Parts: sequence; structure tokens; C-alpha cells
Amino acid sequence: MSESDWYTLYFSKGFYQEGEGAARYLNSIAETLEDKTIIELCVTHLRAVRSRRGFRETWLETGHQPVASVTLKKGEILTAKVLEPALSGKNSTFLSSGTARGYQRLKQ
Repeated sequence: MSESDWYTLYFSKGFYQEGEGAARYLNSIAETLEDKTIIELCVTHLRAVRSRRGFRETWLETGHQPVASVTLKKGEILTAKVLEPALSGKNSTFLSSGTARGYQRLKQ
């Protein structure tokens, strides 16, 4: 911290850190997820890609298997048909990386 000016520099991992935080949270409740498959919903936007990388790296570092993933192309709407291959009759928990609006449409 500087005594001569008003600014302080704070370091952040940005969107990577958001994914990292999601993985650490899910790891903290992992025992409640034992019978579920986590499905990661992603878009191809750079922010989502960074968040996804943070999640995946941290999730694997904490000793978990890779999660199922569904990536939406630009303009693609999240539908049950898009999710079908990842679901395959499993009890699932969703992790969204920039697709909340699409998920809300799916629920309706």
C-alpha cells in the first residue's frame, strides 16, 4: 500500500478464479453430490472458457473425475435435446458458465 497516492493494486485471476471458486464450493459439498453427475454448461465466449478452465483444473486437483460438459455455440439455445447426450438418465447437477438465461428458458 502506498502512502503517497490513493491507489492500491489488487491482483485477481479474473474469470479463472470464478471457475476455481465454483469447483472449491462443490468440493466442499461433494458428499451431497455422490449420486449425481455434474454437467458443465458452457458457451464459447472467452470469459466462459477461462472460467471453465479454472473449474476443471481445480476440480481435478481436488481429486475428482472430469465432469460431463455441454458447450453451446454462439446463438444456440439450451434445450432438452442439447442436454440429452450428457444426461443419459442420470441424476444431474448443473454448473453454468455463462448460460443462465438459456437455462431459465429450458425450465419454462
